[in-house]
Amino acid sequence: RGVLFKGGNYLSNLNDLRAIAFDKTGTLTYGQPKVTDVYFAKKIHAKEEKVSQIIYSMEQKSNHPLAKAIIHHFKHHALIELEVTNTLGVGLTSTYENDKYAIGKPSSFGEINEEISSIRSKYEEEGKTVVLVAINQEVIAVIALIDEEKPCAKTAIDYFNNQGIRTVLITGDSHKTGQAIGKKLGIAEVRSDILPQEKAEIIIGLKKQYKTVAMI
Repeated sequence: RGVLFKGGNYLSNLNDLRAIAFDKTGTLTYGQPKVTDVYFAKKIHAKEEKVSQIIYSMEQKSNHPLAKAIIHHFKHHALIELEVTNTLGVGLTSTYENDKYAIGKPSSFGEINEEISSIRSKYEEEGKTVVLVAINQEVIAVIALIDEEKPCAKTAIDYFNNQGIRTVLITGDSHKTGQAIGKKLGIAEVRSDILPQEKAEIIIGLKKQYKTVAMI
């Protein structure tokens, strides 16, 4: 099947496997997210064009897997030259005409108004990944994306569950999004809102509990 095992002991270790953790993007999904919805708060409807330009321009400086999908969605907007700060696992910040803009995961923002919160919840319950946009720390837009699951993902998860091996999803997505995806695929345990550097710590914790653990 084209799989290379660098030593027989690695294959033998699988016999003792008691838990298996999965990354989401590109592992359980195709890794090709698409923007499905964009919602702007009612109070900024007159500024939608300008905010869209800034989102497009900021995402041009991003190294996040979702950036390509967001750029594609807003590609018909004009580019503005911006200085952008990119914080791993959090998002982007920039200043334009004395206003501070931020684009990032929901957990990177403080208080979110009821209008935006209800839209965010709706998208997350549909299993979509949500990105928020703020001006001067006030969230004013929601971008929802979806990354289609691979058909083989559910089959693989079912196999491990039937073998009595604990299945765990480790994702940077919010709790609601992670739970929706986990439920759809039948994953036993979901760890959500995880920063990249925290993944190794979770694996160490799983090893203490289950001893032999795999990470995909």
